[in-house]
Amino acid sequence: MVMVWSLIAVVTLGGVSEALAINGVGPIPGRPIALHWWHLALLYLGAEMTVVHFHFRSNTHSFSLSEIPLVLGLFFADPMALIAGQLLGNAIALALGRRQSPIKLVFNLAQFSLTTGLAIMVFRTIWMAGEAPGAVAWVAAGVAALSSLALANALIHIVIRMTGGHQPIEQVVEVFSLSAVGSLVNAMFGINAVALLWFVPGAAWLSVAPPMILYLAYQAYTAQRLERSRLEAVYDASRRLHASPSVDDSVVAAAELAMQILQAECVELALSSDDQPGTVVLYTMVESGESELAVANASAVAPWRNELAAGHRPRYVASPVLPVAGREASEAMVVPLKVEGSLVGVFVVANHVGDVGSFTSGDLNLLVTLADQLSVSLENGRLGDSLAMMTDLKEQLEHEVKARDEFVASVSHELRTPLTAIMGLASQLWTEQESFSEDEVSEFLGLIAGQSKDLGHIIEDLLVSARADTGSLVVKPDQLKLDAELRSVCAESDVVDVDLSLIEPDMPGWADPIRVRQIIRNLLTNAGRYGGSQVVAEIDTIGGLSVLSIRDDGPGVPTHQIEAIFEPYERAHHSEGTTASVGLGLAVSRTLARLQGGDLVYRRRGEWTVFELSLPAEEPSATITVVQPERM
Repeated sequence: MVMVWSLIAVVTLGGVSEALAINGVGPIPGRPIALHWWHLALLYLGAEMTVVHFHFRSNTHSFSLSEIPLVLGLFFADPMALIAGQLLGNAIALALGRRQSPIKLVFNLAQFSLTTGLAIMVFRTIWMAGEAPGAVAWVAAGVAALSSLALANALIHIVIRMTGGHQPIEQVVEVFSLSAVGSLVNAMFGINAVALLWFVPGAAWLSVAPPMILYLAYQAYTAQRLERSRLEAVYDASRRLHASPSVDDSVVAAAELAMQILQAECVELALSSDDQPGTVVLYTMVESGESELAVANASAVAPWRNELAAGHRPRYVASPVLPVAGREASEAMVVPLKVEGSLVGVFVVANHVGDVGSFTSGDLNLLVTLADQLSVSLENGRLGDSLAMMTDLKEQLEHEVKARDEFVASVSHELRTPLTAIMGLASQLWTEQESFSEDEVSEFLGLIAGQSKDLGHIIEDLLVSARADTGSLVVKPDQLKLDAELRSVCAESDVVDVDLSLIEPDMPGWADPIRVRQIIRNLLTNAGRYGGSQVVAEIDTIGGLSVLSIRDDGPGVPTHQIEAIFEPYERAHHSEGTTASVGLGLAVSRTLARLQGGDLVYRRRGEWTVFELSLPAEEPSATITVVQPERM
């Protein structure tokens, strides 16, 4: 800061020196009107209040119509009146309109004084003002405006470097180029106004329209640029949040995005902790990059957050006493985080960075979108646990991965076999289709369809097993005809021929039809692979349950393996020729049966191997709570 104040002193001294040098210089001879300091103060105030801002990181570059009052002052005002009016108008605009900090305000006023003095000296040097203004006067005004702009940009760049900032030379050149074009355009509008006032006073009002059109064009461009940046920000937020593997990573990503996109000084995220009632996971981040993640007592966290979020709607709050991330917030945006309609946290963004404006309704809408993305991650289970639970989950996942290693090794062949067949047959059809007869093509397609069906059944069993393990498996019981479901599966199955002669029509059942068909298909597939040559199905009603029995004349299961066959990835038979089996069918079938209030058991009756599926025959008259089976 000492270096900045030293620079301000040097700039101020240079401005005073210029003022002393031009003090006593009279007005332009023959001017048709005289502009006083207060006229120019109003013009500069209007120009600075219609400024257009472009944001680069935490710095704000402003493009205004200030060259118009500058050119008017060069022609129609005393030099000292021009400097005084410019200082007063800008001081009001910067202090009240843009709320600049004291050091920025003093620096800007000092550099305005210096650059305006330079513009006056350049203008009076090029044009001696001995006659009515013409081409030389217009060139002098344009050069004066560009000289003022170049000095201002140089001083701003020096301050940015002094305060530890960095602007690549390409960005400096780009900003100056854009500023120079705008400055020349504004100077031309000012010259047009001077010419009309000097030579055709009655038409001077025509000079008002072009600057207004330019301002509206500036506004339209910045609005389009802002909209594009917001769309990019929403995409980036969605990508980063859904790619975050843990609670702290997701919260950090959301906080960083909020600070970057909304140009906030501080961000605070409070999430309720499921495993520790009465506590919250509190994450804070400030502009300097300091951040903290901690588990805090909910009552110790400032209560205004929950009070503001109690209505479950986003709010903008302006108050000098709101504490956010350990700081006093002059303004804040508060957005509730909801999962399935319930409040699970509060997202707070406070204090707009920079000296231009404050948070807008567009900023609040963008924060709502970011909070929605975070809520989606919560709803998907990414952010549902506290940091302590994440450590336990990591250990549990490591254990699960180790337990699944054997599964991957044992089923890779069964999964690869149908897939290899499908790829091989399809490749032959694709590359050598003309060499096959119609019958051969039909046979190939039948083989592909059969292998695809086997592969689909394997994947379906894997998905059901995974959902059962996580407790997310859902069944939807309804009234059905158990015999009709059996006949439907048998009609589609080409694994085994089933004797249905013992099946009576209209056998009732109360279960999920989709899951019942999956169970029957697995039982028939099991009988076809490991059973004997005869497979018989029968249905009976016993004590309010409909019991479907699938029996075959195969060798059966050794006594010590009866319970093991209902465990995932276990098989009692390991025939070399048996494919497309991962040892999940019976485990999945028993899980589905028990979820629906029934069961699946194995029995050996004489020479017959029997699997009995029992399901409720009718809808229960009272609500029955079905307990999720333990993980296999």
